[in-house]
This record gives sequence, C-alpha cells and structure tokens, in this order.
Amino acid sequence: MSKAINIEAPLLRIQEMQRDPQLFCARRMVHMLLLCAVGTFSSVFMLAQSRYPMRFLDDVGNLGNPYSRDKRSSADLAGLARVTRQDDILLFEGRDLAGKPWRLFTSGDGGVGWTEVWTADFDHNGRSDLLIGSHFPGNGRCVDGGDVLILLFEADGRPVPWMSSTMVPEGNKFPVRPAIVLDANGDGRAEIVTTSCEYADGQQRFGEDRRITGVYEARDARWVPLSGYALEPYRSAAVASHRLTSPGFVKWQPTKASDWSDQMSGIDAPATVKLNRILTGEVGCGGIRLTVGNGADDPCDVLRDDRAVYSDGGTRRGWPPAIIDGADGRDIYVVHIGDALRRIMRGDYSLRLLGGSAEPAWIWADARQSTIPSVLASELLTAQVTTRRLSVLEAGGEPASPFDLFVNSGSGCFAISLATNGGPVARHYSACSQLASLRRTGVSGPLRMKESMAWEIIARDRRLRTFRSDDGGLLAEYTFTPPDRGAELVNAVEFGQGFLVQWRVPSGAFVTLHDQQGRPLTDLMSTGTIQGDLLISSNSDGITFMTWKNYRPFELTECRMAVSWTRR
Repeated sequence: MSKAINIEAPLLRIQEMQRDPQLFCARRMVHMLLLCAVGTFSSVFMLAQSRYPMRFLDDVGNLGNPYSRDKRSSADLAGLARVTRQDDILLFEGRDLAGKPWRLFTSGDGGVGWTEVWTADFDHNGRSDLLIGSHFPGNGRCVDGGDVLILLFEADGRPVPWMSSTMVPEGNKFPVRPAIVLDANGDGRAEIVTTSCEYADGQQRFGEDRRITGVYEARDARWVPLSGYALEPYRSAAVASHRLTSPGFVKWQPTKASDWSDQMSGIDAPATVKLNRILTGEVGCGGIRLTVGNGADDPCDVLRDDRAVYSDGGTRRGWPPAIIDGADGRDIYVVHIGDALRRIMRGDYSLRLLGGSAEPAWIWADARQSTIPSVLASELLTAQVTTRRLSVLEAGGEPASPFDLFVNSGSGCFAISLATNGGPVARHYSACSQLASLRRTGVSGPLRMKESMAWEIIARDRRLRTFRSDDGGLLAEYTFTPPDRGAELVNAVEFGQGFLVQWRVPSGAFVTLHDQQGRPLTDLMSTGTIQGDLLISSNSDGITFMTWKNYRPFELTECRMAVSWTRR
C-alpha cells in the first residue's frame, strides 16, 4: 500500500489548478488575484513553487581556461570546499571534522557549456551538501542532457558521492538548476527526479521518448530509491520541467520503481573482496565478433572491454569509479580511475562492491588498515595479428583525399589508404605541399597527419606536438617520461585513457603506456614478434605498425592490444 504523501503545498495546488483553473482561482482569489487576472500559471512558475531550496555557489567550468573571461585558477565554495583545475580534471578539496582532507577528482564542462555548483542540506542532517551539475549543449533532439554529481556529507564531515545523467529542467535563467529537486512528501528531505530522452521517429517524425529513470530521496548521506510512494507528483514535475525544451512530439514512457538502480547498496556490508588484476579495454575489437576455428573463443573477448579481476574469482566488466577511505582522508575518483585501481592494488585494500556485485557502480576501498605496498607488474597482450603488404604508387600533384594517414619521411610524403579493394596503398608525393601551412609555423621535423590533425615527433626531446592541419594552430604538447634514459621516442597514439608510446633502445623496440599528462604507467614492454614503427590507432582496425624498406613503406601489421596489471 502506498504511503500517504503530504503535498498540500505546493504540488496539490498545481494538480488542482490543472483540473479546474477557474475553480482554483475562485477559491484563492484573495491570495492569487494577480495570477487569476492573467488566466493561468506558466509551467515555469509552477515548477518554481515545488523546487527544493538550493543556493548557487559558482560556475567552475572555465577555471584554468585561457580562452575564457574567467581568469581564476581556483575558486572557494563558501568554505565548504575549494576547486582547482589540474590539466584535464577538476579537483574539489575540503576537510572533515577531524581536519583530514577529502578530495574529488572529476571532469567539468566549460566554453559554451557550464559546470555549476549548488549547496543545500539535502538529507536534512544539519550539514551542507554539494551538487555539481555539468552540461554541454547539443544539436537536434534531446539536447538538454547533463550530468549531476552530489556529495552528501556524513556525520564525520566526509562526503559520499552519487551521480547520474539526467535532462536539465527548462525555464532556467543563469544560474541553471541542473536537475529536478523537490520535497513532494514534505519530510524536509530532498528528492531528485532523473529523466532520460531518446529519439522516437516512427509515425511522429522528430519526436522524443522521455522517461523518469529514478526518484531518489536523500537519507543519512545516501540517495535511496523512493519505492512505495505515489509517482504522480514526480511525473507532474518532470512533465512541467521539460515542456518547452522538447521540440515536436514528446511522449512520456512509463516507469517502474523496481527498475531504478541503487548505487549505494552494499555500503554497510563488510569489505571482504580484493582487486587482483585490471586490464585495459582495446580500441580495435569493436562490436564485431571474429570467426575463430576449432571452437576457440574470439581473442578479442579478453581485450574488448576494461575489466577487473577480483579475489572472489569474478571477472567483472568495467572500471567503476572508486572511493578510497583511509585514516588520513577520503579520495573519490570519477576520472583517472586507472590511477585509483592501481593504487588500490598496490595497497592490497579490501573492497565493498556497491550497486551490485555483477557490475558495480562504485568500489569502496577500506584503506584504514596498515598494509605493505605491493609492486605491480604490467604485461602487453596481443591478439589477431594480421600483416599485409603495402602497394607503393608514384603520384603527382596534390595528395588526393580521402586517405587514412599522411606520413612525412626523408624520401618525400606518403598518403596511406588502408581500406582499398587491392589492399593498403601508399601514394608517394615528392613535393609535400600538403604540409606547407604547417611549415610556416616553424615545424621542421617529420610529420604525420590524420583527418584535421597533424602531429610532430621530436625524438630526442621525447615530445609530441599536435596541430590543426588546416591552419597550423598548436593544439597540445606532451613530454613523455622515458622509462629508460637511453630510449628514443618513435611515436605515440591514443590508447584507452592515455597514450601507447613506442621507444627505440639498442636492444630493440618497446612500448609503454602513459596517462594523459605523459607520465608512464608501465615499464618497457616488448611487442614480441610485431615489427615496425607504431603508426596509428583506430576503433575499427586496432593498433597499426609499419615497416620500412629503402625508406619506403613496405608492410602493415594490425593487431589488438591490451595492457594487464597484476601484483607481483
């Protein structure tokens, strides 16, 4: 049986007005005379009456952005936390009641988007909480999506995270309320309504299917699925909040509370599981299963996804965001999760798997016990290696597009096309005029170009510089720390959440994995029987190496690769 809900104000008034606006105005003529004169409420006004009282703190999406008017490097959030940008992440920092630090590593949207921070006592425990909403506008339908990350603070002053994707309510002026937050049952604790949107073509062209994906209430520093309550007040709030931003035909699909996930389930269970091994997901396996003879498994099965292997024998898909809780503080990793998982493995911490053990939403590491740090060993895994001979053709004039890669070498330039009927082709151009705009910027070393991006390898300085190929504008510069002093940089390509980097040493060629700042995550790893220079990575073809013969492209080797970490 559903529990009684006290919605006398304001949602009961909203529903009464919707059923009979004239009767509603007559009953409340003294109090609502001005509103009755205009005939009806706007949906924006009605939604405003049901909002949970939140206080806007700051928009921190453009911190550290040199192209923004916001020239700050950090921001204070009303004494609750301080936020700074470190390379590609936002770092939120504060202290618990014992003076121990807590930190949140997350991403943020800036430019034409925003990352706004709000505060309220959502769970009504006397402590101010933080809501971080990020949104970057899109085109077409379903353009109002955003992400919400909320920190509810426990009695000791340490935060418990919760996050969800949702559609941003309409009718907002700056600052933008990033989610539907209200108190429909009148108990003083906030409820958040998360929604989704999908394209719905069919007979109604340009339509949208919208759905409530969850109603959660803040209780004791947790967001709990609100089951056993009538859903109509929340559905009414959701429909009102998305009425104007939804173009064309909108259909609200049914929802069931039993389908709503509980990210924090298992938080009170003992920490008994440990992390034994993690594997990177490989970019080249895609969604196509390879045909393998003799009943063998597709080699991509072990490489396709990020995976984690636990002490209970389970191999689970995904690297879930991590909470590391210790005597010296609490760290929350929503980004740079690989760093967190390697830290957990080195510390041999015990874990709680939150949100379901089959595919956890979070892992909570108990770092309060003293542990002996472990040493992690990394291993390069390869599968489905294919070698193909390159046909080299002489070509005149300008390079003809499309091509997959444009390589500058000592004997001219080569436009390489991987997918042709007769196999991969390299067309040789002696003039290299395609690179003229980049040369004007002072670029002088060997260059490679893919689509609208070009990159230069400065081997002895171990640097990679990326440019816009149309006007030569410098995009980024990376300096990779070599794991061996005598190593010379060959090339670096995107891989997972960082870079796969190839080095040349006297004994041969090796690769390492680096994070987005160029820091090494592995020691030198041999590529085994794979020959050639690291050339390119793509989602469909995996990692490609190329061998040269007489200063001309000779063979391409395509393979799937993954990196595995285990404790020694």
